[in-house]
Amino acid sequence: MRESQSMVVYSLPEVLDDLYRQFGFWKVSRALVAACMRRAWPGNRLSDLTNYMRRDIGVPEVTETDHERAVQFRRFL
Repeated sequence: MRESQSMVVYSLPEVLDDLYRQFGFWKVSRALVAACMRRAWPGNRLSDLTNYMRRDIGVPEVTETDHERAVQFRRFL
């Protein structure tokens, strides 16, 4: 069974040309940037933790202004 299956590999320029023709330049570009951002985005952040959780793991607590500043910065990104 394994020998009878053939693997078809397309070159990257062919695939990108097909995507460009089907969806357009801006949609393909936006999807590429979104995929890159998704991989580069950090997983867990200390700024996401509540003060209760911070006390449990021994991290200093933050004031509300520090937390609000971190939330505003994340919205900016």
